[in-house]
Amino acid sequence: MNMSEPPSAKGNIICRCCGKIEHQYTYSSERLVPPGKVFHLDCWGGICYGLRTIPLIYRKLRPIVPARGEEPKPFVVILGEAGIGKSVAAAELLEYHAVENGIVPAWLNVPKLLLRIRGTFDDKHRGETEEQIIKKVVRTPFLCLDDLAAEKVSDFSVSELYLILNQRGENGERTIITSNLSLDAIAQKLDDRIASRLERYGTVIRLAKPNVQPQQIKPIGGESFHEMELRDRSCI
Repeated sequence: MNMSEPPSAKGNIICRCCGKIEHQYTYSSERLVPPGKVFHLDCWGGICYGLRTIPLIYRKLRPIVPARGEEPKPFVVILGEAGIGKSVAAAELLEYHAVENGIVPAWLNVPKLLLRIRGTFDDKHRGETEEQIIKKVVRTPFLCLDDLAAEKVSDFSVSELYLILNQRGENGERTIITSNLSLDAIAQKLDDRIASRLERYGTVIRLAKPNVQPQQIKPIGGESFHEMELRDRSCI
């Protein structure tokens, strides 16, 4: 199908992301835009841009068994040993819901996020504030927090993580969380309150064996991006 032509000349074209009807859209039967999905160019660009926040290695792989949540719980918590495929399953789930539901996604590594927040305490810091970062993270409509509890534990990290998880859970924001630890170990290393929020708001999936397909794929939205451009434009 020609990308410049509507899938149906007679019917209205409604963007799956914003729900509006406009003349500019992208529609394709190829994998770039899955069959039956219609998006405005700007909406699809935002979704692809969000998908490119996922590390490329995870976007090129696919889980053997996809992870899926249970409605109405907003969290999907994927637990298992290092290298078993948690982040690959999380990346596939983030991509699946982003395209299926027209939601702009974002991926954050938890230790890096905490370093970023801690950097705002520097006297020479002139960029975003701690409050601004937390507000962006809490309000992001679809977020993956990768490697929870891999960070150095402190009162600061526990407080920030509890604030983020509790607010996202209360607001019903879709969130994917991965960790090498069990819920009991998370409670011991971080805090009982954090483990309880994961269990209260989440579908907990425990991977017991490797869950990564051997072949690589071409990721949706392209393979490369510029770190500086991502930092300047990302909603996170």
